[in-house]
Amino acid sequence: MAQPTTRDEIIDYALRRLGEPVIEVNVDRQQCDDRLEEALELFAQRHFDGAERAYFKHKITQTDKDTCGLTLVLLVQLMVILLM
Repeated sequence: MAQPTTRDEIIDYALRRLGEPVIEVNVDRQQCDDRLEEALELFAQRHFDGAERAYFKHKITQTDKDTCGLTLVLLVQLMVILLM
């Protein structure tokens, strides 16, 4: 069998693994969508190739207030620090 590549193919594959159509799997399609979304979120949180959440703090100065926010230079500096 080819690897499932769409959400519908993944859900159909999971239902077949549970025994469908021989066994009646009594779940709604929306429930399948919800569980798949949760699984993808967990993958992104825990897997080394997923995303990693990080928080940074920055003291807002008068210059930041005068320029209505952070400058692009400051954001680039933050990204460089992240990549180190």
